Amino acid sequence: MRRTGGLVSGGVLAAGALAYAIAEAAGLLFFATPLFVGIVVLAAGVAGRTRALVPSGCVLTGWGVATLALRPNGPLPSDRGTPADMVGIAVGLLVAALLARPDEARSWMRGGSITAISAGMSYYLAFDWGRLGTWQAWAVALVIWAAFEALLRGRTSGSPDSPPMRGRRAGAGVTS
Repeated sequence: MRRTGGLVSGGVLAAGALAYAIAEAAGLLFFATPLFVGIVVLAAGVAGRTRALVPSGCVLTGWGVATLALRPNGPLPSDRGTPADMVGIAVGLLVAALLARPDEARSWMRGGSITAISAGMSYYLAFDWGRLGTWQAWAVALVIWAAFEALLRGRTSGSPDSPPMRGRRAGAGVTS
């Protein structure tokens, strides 16, 4: 069983939630949230050898870099927020596609796309539902994600390096 990978990934996500709460209390500005969360998710995927986290981390990190580029001292004009966010998310998806092995490319694009849609909807709804625009909501989201990784994904069987493939195995039924 691949219990260890899920526990490690969950632990990194939980530690990231704590670090995020401390950073916010110390004055980290909320606009750094996508980058911070993206880096935490990438670290969780690498540390726990849970490759399924990598596309989400790439998308969030790409969006976070774009968000930081728009800040007053950033290289992009602040009125270019939507195009910059779109490019950042697209670059994150492209990086995930380049990092994916052939057998995981489809699932990685699905995972990265779901992350992009979820992030976009959260960003959109934050204007109407103010709690989504708080660091506390995102710290809690990381804790919930950590629990999922530790308790549910950790029960998945298979090697930590290669997720189980759907369909027939390569070479199955082939005789020489």
